Amino acid sequence: MIVIPQEKTQPIMRVCKCQEINKTQKQWIIAGLNPKDSDKTFTTFKAETDVQKRMKDTATNYCIKFKSIKRSNQNSIALLGNPGSGKTHLSIAIGVNLLSKGVKVVYMPYITATTALKQYAMDPENYQRHINKYLNYC
Repeated sequence: MIVIPQEKTQPIMRVCKCQEINKTQKQWIIAGLNPKDSDKTFTTFKAETDVQKRMKDTATNYCIKFKSIKRSNQNSIALLGNPGSGKTHLSIAIGVNLLSKGVKVVYMPYITATTALKQYAMDPENYQRHINKYLNYC
């Protein structure tokens, strides 16, 4: 905390930049994102093909419209495509964008998550623990 002395009143306390950064990093980790991926934004995404341009537009519009769709049945997004098409970059950009607006997010890498869930399919306790990461967070 930073203490700012005032002449005739109580000092003002303000959160310092380092605490804001720590808070943001903790939010990223809880959401399943790696703080080292902070460079993956909509601005840094290079859409070279028509498909990539549509993916970027869809992801950007999702963030813009999120407030109005968050309580509807159509409030999620999945990015599917070939390796190297930009799915991870855009997924992280969506997560970062929504986190910056105070929305809780969960980044779910499909292969890792489904492999873990299949691995515990016959173990109800571990299965429930893993599925709860995605069901109860948001």
